Amino acid sequence: MADVRFEQFHTIAILGGTFNPVHAGHVAIAQAVLKARPEVDQLVCMPNHIPAYKEEAAIVDGSMRMDMLRLAMAQIPKISVSDFELKWDGYTYTVDTFTRLKKLYPKLTIEFVIGDDSLFQLHKWYEFERLANLCEILVVARGEQRDTIETYIRRFCTKYPAFHISYVAMPPVPVSSSEIRARIAKRESIQGLVPDDVLQHMHFISRKLGEDRYDDKRQNDNKIEGQDQCDQTDTFFWCRVYGCLSGNGAWRRCGKGAYSRTAA
Repeated sequence: MADVRFEQFHTIAILGGTFNPVHAGHVAIAQAVLKARPEVDQLVCMPNHIPAYKEEAAIVDGSMRMDMLRLAMAQIPKISVSDFELKWDGYTYTVDTFTRLKKLYPKLTIEFVIGDDSLFQLHKWYEFERLANLCEILVVARGEQRDTIETYIRRFCTKYPAFHISYVAMPPVPVSSSEIRARIAKRESIQGLVPDDVLQHMHFISRKLGEDRYDDKRQNDNKIEGQDQCDQTDTFFWCRVYGCLSGNGAWRRCGKGAYSRTAA
């Protein structure tokens, strides 16, 4: 999957976040937006550098999150990934990102994809009122939440009439990055919560680093009832890559197909 070239498009939807890690819910959100908004030329997945509103434990280096995003979204048309926010030092503020984008590409129309949790916190964001002149906001949430969310949107837009906010329905996908990290830390299965290609990629990284050299006794000691050995191995590799077992720094891509761990 090639990285996005913004000058090629008139209308893009931007799906931001830490993607730590990318999971099945992110894929479902992207598909829901593309189905509901045919005017979108390209949906751009844009990982944060340092998110201003989240405390992230063991956040994976941006280059590695980019690799996982490419794999997760590779089979979906009209999706690209961008390191636009990763290039900037310091905290990531959406209003700054979109201001830079509009300055570089003044004809670009931006539709900003958020979840209902972000909608309810939007009024607390840094200089949030400036977003009204930079983008339209798409709130993606489960169908049964529609009445609650649309009521909130009407109230919000009454108070801040410059905003254009629309609701986009998606099927329920009960998964979050924080849940996945918690399961990884406990060496529980994450099979089906993240795309298969991403799990396989973690296998490849661990093998390249020689992190898969553990004995049969460890396999038996760590075996979780009800899981087959392949599934348990996947979870073990994720633990190693995320540093959940040792806590010694984060993994960073240092070349094509090569990774190293930074100091804590």
